[in-house]
Amino acid sequence: MDVKLWDFWFNHKDSQRKRISYNDQRSPKIIYFIFDCFTNKFDYLSPSVLPILGYSGDDFTINTLIKNIHHQDELFVFNSEKLCIEFQNTLFYEQHFKYSYKYCFRLKDKRGNYVLVRQSYEALEVNEKGYLAKSIVKLHISELPTDYTPLREVMIFDQTLGANINLNSVMKLSKREREIIELVHKGYTSVEIAEKLFVSKLTIDTHRRNILHKTNSTNFIDLLQKIKNS
Repeated sequence: MDVKLWDFWFNHKDSQRKRISYNDQRSPKIIYFIFDCFTNKFDYLSPSVLPILGYSGDDFTINTLIKNIHHQDELFVFNSEKLCIEFQNTLFYEQHFKYSYKYCFRLKDKRGNYVLVRQSYEALEVNEKGYLAKSIVKLHISELPTDYTPLREVMIFDQTLGANINLNSVMKLSKREREIIELVHKGYTSVEIAEKLFVSKLTIDTHRRNILHKTNSTNFIDLLQKIKNS
């Protein structure tokens, strides 16, 4: 596939800003790729991979990425992806498009130097069975600080709540409990939520108590504040 075919997808998002080349020192060090979750291949890889990591488009594959993760971060990345997949498998079709996933790790470039990668990705395509088929992945590359301390957490950005949430906390909640949190955030009362979900208010009240217990929150104001501060 011609790598320039997908350039419009990424470039149009920056149309409001002055365009600068990948070789310009002011240019953001960002690599994009479209990942096929079933073939484990890139449908698109931005040409910025060469000046940033030293790899040509042909050299940089998902295997290259995995192989060059810092040995102390390998297990974390493995568990992070496993956790993300487990969460994605609980989602209905349209829910995939409301979340993005973020975590950090160290990666060795082709010159043998380690850099810090802040990875984020979101759904691009979901198949007919409701499983994530393709994702847009963004790698923010920066120099590795000398005093770097690994950040061992996976965050998801929930567009409905407009907040980052720790994925480990989210995984404690059921689909219905997550749905109730969103409705509470939108200002619905327990009676209105019950009517909307076609259940009794008693059922909603039970869910609300379980949510507070699982998230170790005093009340929903406390819970929503925790979400905002995540």
